[in-house]
Amino acid sequence: MSTSQKNKINRRNFIQRSALVSAATGVATVFPAFIPSEKKHKTSQTATRSLIPKMLMNGTASFSKPLLAPSQLSFRIGLARTRMQSYPCNTLDFILMDIERPGNKSRKAHWSTGDMTGRLLEFLCCSEGVDGINDPRLNELFERILKQQQPSGLIGLYSLFPDNKLSQDDPFKWAAASKLFPGLIRYYDLTGDQRALDAAKKLAEILWSIRDVWKEAVRLEQGYIGILQWVTEPFARLYEITKDARWMEFCAMIKDNIPPFIGRKCHSHGYLSTLRGFQVMAMVTGDLSWNHIPDQSQKIIVEKQLETPDGCVPEFFTFKDRTEGCAISDWMMLNLNQGFLNKDDKAYDKAEWVFWNALAFNQLITGGFGHRGMATNGYGIDQMMEAWWCCTQNAGMGMSEYARHTVIFRDNAIHVNFLIPGEFELPLPGDKRAKITIKTSYPSKAEATIGAENVPEGITLKIRVPSWVKNPQINQIRSKNKTTISFHGDMGHRIENIHPGVILTYGPLILVPTRTVKLGNAPIPDEIKGYDPQAMPSDIPKIKLDNQPDADGFIKFPLCPPESPLPPWNYWYEGPGSPTWVEGAGVEVGLKFQDGKEIYTRFAPMCYNTSCLSLFETPVVFQDVEK
Repeated sequence: MSTSQKNKINRRNFIQRSALVSAATGVATVFPAFIPSEKKHKTSQTATRSLIPKMLMNGTASFSKPLLAPSQLSFRIGLARTRMQSYPCNTLDFILMDIERPGNKSRKAHWSTGDMTGRLLEFLCCSEGVDGINDPRLNELFERILKQQQPSGLIGLYSLFPDNKLSQDDPFKWAAASKLFPGLIRYYDLTGDQRALDAAKKLAEILWSIRDVWKEAVRLEQGYIGILQWVTEPFARLYEITKDARWMEFCAMIKDNIPPFIGRKCHSHGYLSTLRGFQVMAMVTGDLSWNHIPDQSQKIIVEKQLETPDGCVPEFFTFKDRTEGCAISDWMMLNLNQGFLNKDDKAYDKAEWVFWNALAFNQLITGGFGHRGMATNGYGIDQMMEAWWCCTQNAGMGMSEYARHTVIFRDNAIHVNFLIPGEFELPLPGDKRAKITIKTSYPSKAEATIGAENVPEGITLKIRVPSWVKNPQINQIRSKNKTTISFHGDMGHRIENIHPGVILTYGPLILVPTRTVKLGNAPIPDEIKGYDPQAMPSDIPKIKLDNQPDADGFIKFPLCPPESPLPPWNYWYEGPGSPTWVEGAGVEVGLKFQDGKEIYTRFAPMCYNTSCLSLFETPVVFQDVEK
């Protein structure tokens, strides 16, 4: 490469080109997720296939079938799908190792029978067609899974222990409770393939045959059972399909015997997934008593501040040492379900908050999700790990569920819960379907145009106004079965007190500094001139305001750009063209430290995070405000 060619490639271009090359060498149908403007691409006939929503709550409520337009949500779903097509997940031989168990081969968690394999099956089924894109490996993945089903109904020879214990010798039959159970049901929902339903029913029959053993195990506070209680969700979905009362009874057995999560070291992903199963049972039966424990748990998590201000929950309750992408996604989905079941706009506010901050910040530039070390008021540098074997799939599924909750039907009204651009097909009573189209630049601006077609007389169209949008204006025009709404509100930068400390926000986005800050958890690496941004003092500063808030609490900060230039480089990919950029969100903010030193530095939304670097601690919460 010539010197002139080298000079044309800066770090930002390199990152972008690397992402494009990775996508291009994976599956071609994923490529448009990186360049939304390029629509001309070949996909298989299954590209438009997607989960078809059903009427729930005794025929009074429903989710939508989304077809997302280019947005952060569609980009992030595509990025997660791309990660599951790139090394080492670019071969099904590698992925299926947990049930095929080839000789003299191993990988992370290959002994966790049905876990990664089932997670991928579930994720790909849930994300299929949501963004107009598919993974052509899905059918082959299912066929190879089915080949491993044993005469007993178990899939794979071994239970999920490192010592290759035969499944037939496992009194708990843990392998029957693996993620293959929900994955098979989702595949049946997507394709109608009876073999998938039959395979799932065989797993359910195995667990039903040892329900007395499980009843005792559910009460235990240690071991894998705390995680595997997540079978509540596939049992609830299986009950919806078959109406076999045994599957409801199995869920009730877990509900009646599950120990409280406070006072013990509780695996967050396992516990929250279990609660989501109870919520699904409430949806398919219309009986809200199933949501009693999720209601209680949600309140405890919020009131005891077991979540961080950005909406993150730790890997274990109540030990805040590191995050887990699976748990963050579960917390978002639990709040989505709370909004749906309880008609609670505050729960939808929280789910939106989690998506734009904690979940977005957890996704790496590879598309994968995983773990980050947690500091006193933010994130540390001691841990940053990708978990391609579990977190990426669960987070990808969660974002697909977020898309389905964008438009819902309940209380004889169509509710637009999130301003996500795209088309949404919504089931209505009487075998009718409405089509809702959302056009918006949110969260850059609180503006949207929403159109609805095939809306029967007597059904209204409503928009959830987030708590951070002030002075909303909603104009609605209805002509026969068509409705058009224009929405506009005020949104800007705010200082929010989170007791203790303060955070800086722009709409649903939390902003964090892009310069190195030492919080005391780990030493700062030696500065590399021209590469690592200059470090700030090792202290938790106050945010210094040069302008006072207006009547709505909005504060004028210098924008960057156009009022100030972008820094030479930072840890984010910013500016027009970046799929995670939000126009008008990044600002220059003053910080005042205990020694009196004042520094003005760049703050950017957490959702800008597109780096695998973790050379610096990321403060989210600041001490106070200096006016």
